[in-house]
Amino acid sequence: MLGWPSERRLDDPRRTTPILSASEELVGGPLASLMRGVRVANPYPGEATEPRALWEEQSQINLPFLVLAALELPKTNLAFVQRDCCHLQPLHRALSGETNVSFHASRLAYERKGEALREYVEATAVGRTIVDLCASGRSTTAYFRETFQRTPEMIIVVEGRETVRHPSIATLADRGVIAEHCDFHPFVEYFNCSRLGTIRRWPKRARCEYPRRFLDAQHGAIEKAIECLPWHPGIPPDREALSRLIPLMPGSRTVEIIPHALDHRPSRRNLLRRARTLLRR
Repeated sequence: MLGWPSERRLDDPRRTTPILSASEELVGGPLASLMRGVRVANPYPGEATEPRALWEEQSQINLPFLVLAALELPKTNLAFVQRDCCHLQPLHRALSGETNVSFHASRLAYERKGEALREYVEATAVGRTIVDLCASGRSTTAYFRETFQRTPEMIIVVEGRETVRHPSIATLADRGVIAEHCDFHPFVEYFNCSRLGTIRRWPKRARCEYPRRFLDAQHGAIEKAIECLPWHPGIPPDREALSRLIPLMPGSRTVEIIPHALDHRPSRRNLLRRARTLLRR
């Protein structure tokens, strides 16, 4: 029993979805059941093509990626970087039962500095492990070293090409969780669009650049998953499945649909080729 009020019986003739999709078969277990529940709960009709596709790919790619990533993180004393951790943080809270702080930061804010930012960072992030979803850690490290004369404690889920190498800055790749995915880290951002605009000078923000209907679809899928996590207990860590989910992102509809301020798609053809190679292994 999946516990989804909107789900139809398996023998209901109106039910048109297969028992498990290819992504759900890849993951298996209670996480696959959760993914399927979110998929069949998609509230968007067929004619709402783009929001429907965004919800679908949240359930099939981003949700399992984030859940498996959250299971690899410590439970406490974390500062989740916003905006990229807008989905990871609430999923981690639901899975761990622990509440950690949000850390609102941006490269532009670091560059513009200011006493208000220094006080905020000191109160929020210093002494905690900073979790960033997809980054190199360069701007955070440079700011900490200049402002506090120390290197931040960090965990980067999907590292960038120029990830800072320092004993206090770990990546899931360093821990053998995700390997060879630095080329794909820009595409993770398309799946994790925040309702907040980026910080220009602390605490002032730019306007959010994403259309509301796209945000509603992405956030709605994750919120549905969190709502129904209690019906799917005992999700185990699975590093192999985690490493195979990221190459699904470059060829997704999400990357085609979501407008992105830093459009990484000129190199998309080569990255798709690399993604297909990894998926065939």
